[in-house]
Amino acid sequence: MIRVHPLRALVAREERAAEITAPQYDSVPADRRRSFAARRPDCFINITLSAEDFPPPRPDPAELAQRAAAHWRGMKERGLYERRPDPAFFLYRLSDDGGSQTGMVAGIGTEAIGEGAVKGHEGIIEGRARDLAGFYRTARLTSSPVALAFRADREWLRLLERLTDRPPVRDFSTGDGVRQQLWAVGDPAEMAEAKEAAAGLDSLYITDGHHRVAASREEGASPGWFLAVMFPAGQMRVLEYNRCVTLNEKPDLDDFLRKLGPEWEVARMGRIGAAGARPSAPGDIRMLAGGAWRRLRFAGRRPDDPVEGLDVSLLHNRILGPVLGVTEMEDPRLSLVMGAEAVTLLERRARYDERVMGFALCPAPMEQLL
Repeated sequence: MIRVHPLRALVAREERAAEITAPQYDSVPADRRRSFAARRPDCFINITLSAEDFPPPRPDPAELAQRAAAHWRGMKERGLYERRPDPAFFLYRLSDDGGSQTGMVAGIGTEAIGEGAVKGHEGIIEGRARDLAGFYRTARLTSSPVALAFRADREWLRLLERLTDRPPVRDFSTGDGVRQQLWAVGDPAEMAEAKEAAAGLDSLYITDGHHRVAASREEGASPGWFLAVMFPAGQMRVLEYNRCVTLNEKPDLDDFLRKLGPEWEVARMGRIGAAGARPSAPGDIRMLAGGAWRRLRFAGRRPDDPVEGLDVSLLHNRILGPVLGVTEMEDPRLSLVMGAEAVTLLERRARYDERVMGFALCPAPMEQLL
């Protein structure tokens, strides 16, 4: 059973909401994140900066948490937030040209993690989860809500439609062209209905926030629940999450292609900027190296295991590990490039550094992710 907790919320002031609301952390390139935040002192991204966003000597986790807490106090003192009068659930809608998704914002009881009702699809780095738990204890803040997906039946969809058939408390658009809307659900009868609907769910699937979930279970790091937004899986889109490998020296492409062996079919596509580099469908992997794009197709027998057979698993297990020697996600040579502009960002990196190899993958369908 999923237990959801209403929130005593602070909400960004209506006239400043677009400035205060932060983009997704990973959507801002790492080398520009701190300057992006510095130009926008009223943006919440200042709270979520990590040690890697600062030049050496970088702050330690405790100092970083204290900085975040101080910046948060300043944002409140500047009157950037309004306190909602009563506990409530919230409905949050994101809309762009590709469609919209509407989820319920609530606290999710941490007991659901131990009971297996909150399911993840990736491993965590233990040190990172410990640092994040320390951040929570010191700053008394969470960096952003965990994004969860669930299989919504018709009753769930009708409930969301009915609870949003009223004027929102916030309605604004951000610079990335996304319209954001927020509704408060504070009526006792409607809150009870929302609690009952959540209790009927068997599983919640983490789409973003594995480390935040893990950190919330650490002693003293949470009030017994973690902040989350629950979206119907059918409304969600999985965005590109491409891989960028910066080798110690310029790769020898002839040697690399030879090591791929007969399992991979390779076709040259064209130079940077001149080829339609975005993959067209699952099974189509694009590689950027030496100033050109190539199409990789796995010609061997694809594993029957639903995880091992994913394109991203084939990339890591058959190319990044055995050919390039990148076997761990924390390898400093490996970085992740995400979002609708991920291919452009890969090209930008490759233009300025001939050691870069980029790999673009078609996102897995949502049902395959679940």
